Amino acid sequence: MLAATSPMLAFYSRYFIAETLLVAFTFGAFACGWRWVRARSPDPAAEPERSGRLRGAGWLVLAGAFIGLMHAAKETCVIAFAAMLVGAGAALALSADARQRARADLPGLTLGAAVLLGVAAVVSALFFSSFLAHPRGILDSVAAYAGYAGRASGRGDASWHLHSWHYYLRLLLWWRGPGGGAWSEGAIALLAVVGVAAGARRRGASRADPQLVRFLGVYLLLMFAIYSAIPYKTPWCILGAWHAAALLAGVGAAFLVRVAPRGAARTLVALVLVAGVAHLAWQAYRASFTACADPGNPYAYAQTTDDVPALARRIEQLAAVRPGERAVEVQVICPNNDYWPLPWYLRRLARVGWHDAVPDGTLAPVLIMSAELEPGFARRLFVGTPPGRRTLYVDLLQDFPGGTAELRPNSHLRAFAAAPLWEQYAVRRAQDTGPTKDATP
Repeated sequence: MLAATSPMLAFYSRYFIAETLLVAFTFGAFACGWRWVRARSPDPAAEPERSGRLRGAGWLVLAGAFIGLMHAAKETCVIAFAAMLVGAGAALALSADARQRARADLPGLTLGAAVLLGVAAVVSALFFSSFLAHPRGILDSVAAYAGYAGRASGRGDASWHLHSWHYYLRLLLWWRGPGGGAWSEGAIALLAVVGVAAGARRRGASRADPQLVRFLGVYLLLMFAIYSAIPYKTPWCILGAWHAAALLAGVGAAFLVRVAPRGAARTLVALVLVAGVAHLAWQAYRASFTACADPGNPYAYAQTTDDVPALARRIEQLAAVRPGERAVEVQVICPNNDYWPLPWYLRRLARVGWHDAVPDGTLAPVLIMSAELEPGFARRLFVGTPPGRRTLYVDLLQDFPGGTAELRPNSHLRAFAAAPLWEQYAVRRAQDTGPTKDATP
């Protein structure tokens, strides 16, 4: 429930990004790995035939598959792997019973580790090699870490994503955007602290296994520490840690309900918890729907603005005036090929060219370009082209705020149509809307 109503987890679950897959695969590895650990533990109720070194083999294979999928999903999986190893070691070190069982089952654990790594390696290799069609991809999966190391340190075009060490804490605990509205997932943070404290106890008021809670607690703290120390920060990088916080928050909520005295006190605790979940759900709805592209939304980071679909509709209207409807040529010009997600929004157009500088030769009837390129475009049009051979262009964004379309915050676009095409469009629009209507866009 807390994971489902977390504004951050709900908001980014709608994004087509690798981090959400990484969180899902990590959760799968947690669940299957823990079931394997439980299968290895002595249990009087266990089926007698499920004994020996193969106990829990199915869960082990599934855990290995999920770990392989983690590696295939995102290179930052190595941070989760490190946190998982340290968390498992800490849970083992803090439990004398667990250490004793591990020593007694050392051959089985060794075999299990080999199977786990083997399955993970096979699954990862299959995906990176496109199921063996491109073996070079396996080596590329290792080479990718050099690029990530540079980006994590803030080199190159990653400098825009450099933030202070407390960025994630501020983002999740108390954020006040430009519009003045406050956002907070403090309910999850507080309940996670309670959950970690409950895990420090032996079984009793908390039904959660102390070893699992300690593992998740160390995993959460280490993930937060590592990601906070890395200069390169985007909100979705911390999804894995926050998912662990939501799991621990569930432990904390259950603990509070169980320790509260029966009657009015327990009812009050339950009502406070319901209010906290309702507040989270309301924020999740705001973030995902009513304020999904609002600058005040803490999770709307480098997001596509509402101008982009409006611009795409206008370009499609222009394209529809020529025979064949989609035959009009469009050129999109952005430095460093920074035009995403325009390829998606213009996917229905058959003739779209993508450029990082104003191309030589004849320009297309429809031009979309970064605002910073407009002066060079004007020089090319009026200085570099002899009189009589110049094509006049009409501004398509006169009715947009500031005369530009915002691709994402602080990234502005200009759009132009060749005068002959614009005249055709104006005539067709006048026919459709009546002669009294203004034909400006």
